[in-house]
Amino acid sequence: MYTRSSERFEWETRAHSTCQKTFGTELFVLLVRRFAENFDKEMADEVTSEALRATVRSEMNGKPLEELTTKLVRRAVETTLGLSKGGLDEKKDEIKQYIDEFINEAEDEAEDEDPDDQLNDEPPAKKPKATTSAGAAPKNVKKIQASAMSGKQFESKAETLNVDVFGNIISGPPRTFTSGNRGWYAGGKIEIQVGGKKLWAQVGMNVSIIGSKEWAD
Repeated sequence: MYTRSSERFEWETRAHSTCQKTFGTELFVLLVRRFAENFDKEMADEVTSEALRATVRSEMNGKPLEELTTKLVRRAVETTLGLSKGGLDEKKDEIKQYIDEFINEAEDEAEDEDPDDQLNDEPPAKKPKATTSAGAAPKNVKKIQASAMSGKQFESKAETLNVDVFGNIISGPPRTFTSGNRGWYAGGKIEIQVGGKKLWAQVGMNVSIIGSKEWAD
């Protein structure tokens, strides 16, 4: 990372003062802004993918995922890494990848709980079980589907997920999550109407196939 000695800081201060007197305040501000942009870019380039991924995960850990946006996480990471606002804009696609990865892992962990254990543990109060149009899922669904197909078969035969959310279509291609499960992830911003008011909402949908972690490649 960039550090400055006291002598260099003193020299830069005198240089800034001279530039301001020579070029005027407006041009001086422009030069300082350009210097800051270049400085931020150099610092951002020094951030490794591993460090960026770790910082993203640290900023998201323990926070309600539904309240986070890619931009909010990116700004928080910039602050943590000592960059000014917008310092990581050029890495926003990479950051979004790490955000999606974190969300998918969190949802996979929730989905990965053994369905058999959940069915065998009698809850204090009876709750209706989730069903599909075909009826209740089989009790041993994880074991049944563990050898249903291979990863390559899934990738070649699975269609793109298209979901209608209040008239907005969000799409996601089939994928393999970092946890090893196969499925789909679709997300984005959608426009909705509530009480005659136009509102924007962030949607994230994770579809994880139970037992797919066991599929051979």
